[in-house]
Amino acid sequence: TEPGDDAPTAWHRDRPYWPEHPHRLDFPQVIAYLTDVDHATHCFTLSPEPSAGPAIDDPARQVAARGAVHLHARAGSAVFFNCAAVHGLTRRRTDRQRRILQVYYGHAHRPELS
Repeated sequence: TEPGDDAPTAWHRDRPYWPEHPHRLDFPQVIAYLTDVDHATHCFTLSPEPSAGPAIDDPARQVAARGAVHLHARAGSAVFFNCAAVHGLTRRRTDRQRRILQVYYGHAHRPELS
């Protein structure tokens, strides 16, 4: 992500949950931080959800009910999560670039994500 100004987090889900899976996990994703990410840079932000139990379909309602966690870490760290969870990029006023590598994993017997 290029340097820039603060902006609202664009909350979304990459895919719906897979209800037949015990943890509703269709496409796990890994985000590897290639640069340090802290309170002064753009960062990946996740709204915590249980792996089982009721999901809140609307992202705005999900964030209002369960909050948000800004994931700060040193270069070389990785975030592993369900791409169906509500998440987004939190943009901050910064002069620093944020570089990441995103990898989606799937199930061999399921259709590809892209």
